[in-house]
Amino acid sequence: MVVTVLHQLGAVVWVGGLIHLVGFALLWRRAGGAASEPLGVRVLARFSAVAIVALVLVLGPGIVLTWSYVGAWGGSSEPATG
Repeated sequence: MVVTVLHQLGAVVWVGGLIHLVGFALLWRRAGGAASEPLGVRVLARFSAVAIVALVLVLGPGIVLTWSYVGAWGGSSEPATG
């Protein structure tokens, strides 16, 4: 249960961050992006730090969940029926 929550939390933070980053980019472009370039660089740097943590939260628990669902690495490439 905890692993699933961490996996979903990472996904929510990453996708939510992407949505906010796109919204910021649209507003930044409308406000004259070149004039406020240092702000754009700071926002992108902060998003990158958050995105790395979110990616770790998606991949780490995702690997654990895969192992618990499939049971072995060989089971992930074999057909489920047979």
